Amino acid sequence: MAGFVYIMSNPAFPDLIKIGMSKKDPTKDRVSELNQTGVPQPFKVEYYAYVEDESLLERLLHQKFEDERPNKNREFFSTNPAIVINALKELASIHSPIKYEEIYFLTPEELEIARKNQEAIDQEEWNKIEVERQNRIAAKQERITQEIKIKKDKEALELRYKKRDKRNGVIWYVFVYFYTLWTLSGYNSLTLDLIFYCLFLAIGPWAIGALIYWYCLVKK
Repeated sequence: MAGFVYIMSNPAFPDLIKIGMSKKDPTKDRVSELNQTGVPQPFKVEYYAYVEDESLLERLLHQKFEDERPNKNREFFSTNPAIVINALKELASIHSPIKYEEIYFLTPEELEIARKNQEAIDQEEWNKIEVERQNRIAAKQERITQEIKIKKDKEALELRYKKRDKRNGVIWYVFVYFYTLWTLSGYNSLTLDLIFYCLFLAIGPWAIGALIYWYCLVKK
């Protein structure tokens, strides 16, 4: 004569629970039967107990929670599963001892603990993702910094080469200038004087300016 007394819930009826009995396993056979009755969402077993007299315990539970029964022709009650579980255990200890039970329902306190644990897990995962993101940003910034440094070094080297070329050009120009004067010194003095004055007037100021520019700017 032994059987199951069960408590079920359904997301389609968030404020109601079903209190029933069955000779079959409520987590398999009874749930399958109920889910074929056209309900929008499947039922979930919150608790079941295997007792000696399931019919008696079901009737006593229905009587105890009669005031929370919206429809007297249905086994749905507007109450909390934890309250029904406690009442079932009290009635079973008097009328029909529980041989076996399974609790799937979480109390509000247990739900809060589970929620906090899940939040902690989610936060840890988010922290890992954030650390990885920050590492990628830091690596990218380091790469950009290196690229900027390489670019500046390259520009400084190019500028150095340009200054060196200008300096060498000035030195070469002055050398040619005075070498020309020295070469022309073999001519007669009048010719030399004319050539010297012409070269000095034409090239001398530019050569002196170039030397000043080289010493003041290029040699830095």
